[in-house]
Amino acid sequence: MQRTYSSGGKYHPSLNESRNVLQCLVDNISSDTEKSGDHSTKLPGGTANRIGYLREVGFLTLDEEAALKSAWGPLSAGSHPGVPERDEARIGLILALEFGQLLLLKFGNWKKGGFKKFSST
Repeated sequence: MQRTYSSGGKYHPSLNESRNVLQCLVDNISSDTEKSGDHSTKLPGGTANRIGYLREVGFLTLDEEAALKSAWGPLSAGSHPGVPERDEARIGLILALEFGQLLLLKFGNWKKGGFKKFSST
């Protein structure tokens, strides 16, 4: 069990991979939304800016934006003094799984609504 989120006993790479999961989801959802052509807001560069973009176009609520940015910070900041790498890796994995699930659930409904509203079905 100990090695499930480590690479040869090194846990820090897992934190980077957790961030990459969220980065990929935010970037792809943003790009697909922008490609729909239904929004006047321009797609910004940088994943952290795209979280704000997703709120501006109606994909994220204010609370969801704040929560996602709060998770993004620890995943992007590197090491966290006082927190063992093994625990950093576990926390990163949990954050990526839970926020990733939220984004995927919302995206399916967002896509059905034509990238401008959520489908009622």
